Order: sequence, then C-alpha cells, then structure tokens
Amino acid sequence: MTPEEQQKLALEIYTNAQKYIEDFDVEGQLNYSENSLLNVDWFVDDQYQFGDPLNAEYNNEIIELVGSYVLEVARRIYGVIIVGTKKRLNQF
Repeated sequence: MTPEEQQKLALEIYTNAQKYIEDFDVEGQLNYSENSLLNVDWFVDDQYQFGDPLNAEYNNEIIELVGSYVLEVARRIYGVIIVGTKKRLNQF
C-alpha cells in the first residue's frame, strides 16, 4: 500500500467514524475512548436483535461506520492501524 493509499484510507476511516458519531451518538458517549467501545458493542447487539436482516444496504453502511469507529479508536490509543490480509499487512 502506497503512502498516498494509506493517507486516503486513514481519511476514509476518520470520516466514517465521525459519521457514526454524528448519526448514532445520542448520549454523547462516543469519544474515541476504550470505554466507548462498550457503547458500540451495545449498538451492534441492538442492530442484531432489532435490525432488518434483509436491508443489506443499511447493514453494510452500519458495518462500515462501526468498523471505522473501532479502527479510529485503536489508532488514537495505540497510534497505529494494521490492515491487510494474511499475505500482506500494512501499518499506518
């Protein structure tokens, strides 16, 4: 992954994480802390229990937003994100 691709991916992750906060943080609990991941876990559980499993477009958007938030939390806490496959890992 080139530095430009890394930068683009990092911006996309940040943007999606911000969108997740804007769309779903009704109690002000999503602050990029490790503890905020509990709220993410509850949200995912609610989506699993009460969401529409047939609405693939919505579900894919939720997966992308939640995943981005989790990655952004990891980047802020640990200072790095590692993405890739078993064959090739990229750190940025």
